[in-house]
Amino acid sequence: MSGDWCQTEGRMTRHVSNNTHTFDLRMNGGNWMSTINNVVGWRLLTHVDLGVRSDTGKVNRSPQTTVIPLMR
Repeated sequence: MSGDWCQTEGRMTRHVSNNTHTFDLRMNGGNWMSTINNVVGWRLLTHVDLGVRSDTGKVNRSPQTTVIPLMR
């Protein structure tokens, strides 16, 4: 095996209008190593809310996520 097959990092950008406060980001993919259960695909879904937080009084920050590598 070659390359960065265990862990990578990426960025997703979406341009929104001034009156857009919420939206979803979706991404599907494959190319995971085949496991005992033949799970090779993956899906990412995040709901973005650009509204002002009631606890901090500030606009929500960009979402961040990580996935534990299949193999270590």
